[in-house]
Order: sequence, then C-alpha cells, then structure tokens
Amino acid sequence: MLTTLAFIKKNMLGISSFGWAAYKQYGRGAIVLFRASKDDILMPASYIPQNKLSQIEAGMKDLPDLFADMMASLPRHFSLYDPNIGIVVVVIDDDPESEYPASVYRMRTMPPPPVAYEQMGKTMQEIAIWDGIDRGTVH
Repeated sequence: MLTTLAFIKKNMLGISSFGWAAYKQYGRGAIVLFRASKDDILMPASYIPQNKLSQIEAGMKDLPDLFADMMASLPRHFSLYDPNIGIVVVVIDDDPESEYPASVYRMRTMPPPPVAYEQMGKTMQEIAIWDGIDRGTVH
C-alpha cells in the first residue's frame, strides 16, 4: 500500500506541474486528489482556486465536521505557501473507514512548480487544459 505522502512524492513532477499550470490560470489554490481506496489515489482531479473558496464552502455545509475543518484551514495554507517553491494538496479519502476523510498538505516541491511545469512541457499543457477549456477546476 502506498501512503498518501509516498504517492505525492512519487508523482511530484506531475502534481507540481499541474499546480503551476492551475496557479498561472486561476491564482492561489489547492490541488485536489481523490483517494478511491486504501491502495489507490487518482491523479489531480481538480483545483480549488482561493477566490472560489466561499462558494465551495456554501455547497459543503451539510458535509461532516472533518470536511468543514479542512475547508476552514485552507485560507491559512493559501496565505502561507509560495507557488514558486511549493503547493497545497487536498486529499479526499473515499474509504468509509478512514480516520481522516479530508487532509491538507502544504509542501515545498523538488523541482519547484515552475521548473516542473517546464520539464513536463507540452504534455502538462495537454493534461491540464484541452482546447482552452479547463476540465478539472472548480469555476
């Protein structure tokens, strides 16, 4: 079983690159990963821009307190991270037995997001945005 942090580390280039692409288009925000089971995490599925946080929170008011706690912590993470050297990652765990159904990680990345984006090149641009239409970001 790959832990969440091990998964992020293993896939840092792609995750960091995705974060930079989304940051360039939407500003500060968090990459969202969905963990479908104890053994499986799907790659970045969404991006929560800081300027959309209140709209998202309004739609989540009926969710468990742990989600509310996670959402309440995001503004602090957004204000503290430097998009030139790191990312904010939200992991949503679909496992009903999970102790933490939502977790937030603020971390420095190697390589830094702009470098990761350059290394991924056109591949990252095609993953993040198709024909100018973003397929994975909350609008």
